Amino acid sequence: MVLPAIGFVVGLLLHEVIPGCRCDAGGGCHGCGAIGGLIEFLMFGGFVGALVALIFILPSSLVLAGLIKFFGRNASE
Repeated sequence: MVLPAIGFVVGLLLHEVIPGCRCDAGGGCHGCGAIGGLIEFLMFGGFVGALVALIFILPSSLVLAGLIKFFGRNASE
């Protein structure tokens, strides 16, 4: 869950540092030079990945950890 968020932050920083670089969700990134595709992937791919991880993967892993703790405690008694 942390890696997509880090990718989003790196893409956002590159977008702000490169002069003339403009990015939007509909048109992608323009004026960013040769790494425009990379910045686009980091910003929009990272953001979507972090949202999916936050909505689905984190709650699922918390439920799974709770089940393991509950059934692990009952088995040892």
